[in-house]
Amino acid sequence: MWISELEHAPTISPFSNKKFDLVCLFDVLEHVEEDLQTLSNVRALLGDGGRVLITVPAYQWLWSAHDEFLHQKAVYRADTQGEGS
Repeated sequence: MWISELEHAPTISPFSNKKFDLVCLFDVLEHVEEDLQTLSNVRALLGDGGRVLITVPAYQWLWSAHDEFLHQKAVYRADTQGEGS
């Protein structure tokens, strides 16, 4: 699923009546304002035993003007929730 208005990702799902074995978010979550709500909604799309595969930026020191231009909202680490610039 491609969503052009990422800020609305928590509330947009043309698949709300379907279940999936795998949902992938490749460098998407950091652009969504409501990341935790988005993850909750993604979880609701999973069938029994379904999995989520997520990739996100990992290092705050890599943050640059380019990230701001791309409307990146957060950088994530394994031991924290998202942290903006």
